[in-house]
Amino acid sequence: MSEQSAQERSRIRILALAGVAVLAIGAIAYLAVPGLSGISAASADAHVTSPSAHAGAQSPVPGPMPGAPTQQPTPPPTPSVGPQPVAHVTPTALMPSNPALVKIWNSGPAGKLLAAVATLSSSTLLAQETQQYADMLLDCRKLGTAVGIAQLVTLIPDLAMRTKYATALRSFQLAAASCTAGIQVVPDGMEDTVTNVDQTDMNTVSSDLSSGVSDLFDGTEMLRQQ
Repeated sequence: MSEQSAQERSRIRILALAGVAVLAIGAIAYLAVPGLSGISAASADAHVTSPSAHAGAQSPVPGPMPGAPTQQPTPPPTPSVGPQPVAHVTPTALMPSNPALVKIWNSGPAGKLLAAVATLSSSTLLAQETQQYADMLLDCRKLGTAVGIAQLVTLIPDLAMRTKYATALRSFQLAAASCTAGIQVVPDGMEDTVTNVDQTDMNTVSSDLSSGVSDLFDGTEMLRQQ
């Protein structure tokens, strides 16, 4: 019995040693093969990921809150369509076609009358603007006299200038007549006077004087600068 027990214990020890040897050989073979250890390491890394990686993969940019208004792109400003400012054109005085003849005309009596008409028309217009109606009446009478004489003298030896000057003289003639009719200076006592003004006539005078001054400038300004 004792001999048989000793044999069994010896056999068990041999089997145990053989099992340990097999396990050791298997471990050595596993570590010796590169592919097996790499696959195992990659598999382990695939299961262990950092929290930041999960957050980056699972946290898209949040969209607008439900019910929030959708922001629309701002359209470009619509160009305004309306009347554009009108450029004011400064009138240009006419140049004489024959400067020598026009200069001779301007140096004689006709040129002196032209200067008188220009001065009186400006004075009359200024007196009206400042409401100096008594002085305006005197200027109107002088203007009417100067215009009457200017219409009788020799005409400007230039067709374009002559036409403008004649048109200006007619406007001044009408203005002088309306002015004389629209302003009445009557005595008030021994020394004072009262000036009565018809505003309808004054409006006519203003319109005629303005037209006359414009035509006079266009037609004769170059002569009056000599």
